[in-house]
Amino acid sequence: MDKGFFFSIDSIFALMLFGFVLANIYSFFLVSHSANQQFYFSEDVLDIFSKVKINELDLTKYTVVQTMIGDGRIKNLDATLLDQVVVFREKEGEASTNAQIFVQDVTKGLIPEQYGFSVDVNGEVFKKSKEVTTLISRERLTFGEA
Repeated sequence: MDKGFFFSIDSIFALMLFGFVLANIYSFFLVSHSANQQFYFSEDVLDIFSKVKINELDLTKYTVVQTMIGDGRIKNLDATLLDQVVVFREKEGEASTNAQIFVQDVTKGLIPEQYGFSVDVNGEVFKKSKEVTTLISRERLTFGEA
């Protein structure tokens, strides 16, 4: 009787431990989320900045960019958006207000509210919308000409 009771208690503890491990494994996969959407979204935004030229923008939607072209702050309309940010930074230094205004105008309506977003050129952050818990970083090498 003592052996049977001992082995019964032992098997009950083993089943409880097994159930606890399965519940923890399930909860781990339930809590962890995939960053696939954020990955593709960040790649698309960087593609826009590195491939779209200023002359391809609908300037009626980007009034600040239109003003910058009109008063001569933007001279090369064949430059990409990222190239223009680099040109502003080269001309004005690290605290380029024109680059900040340019990035804010180009990204309005482009970035959904649930995402944080920042543009960092050589350590200078030109737009940072909010703090985020998951960081997806994309990089491109670009050269500007003043």
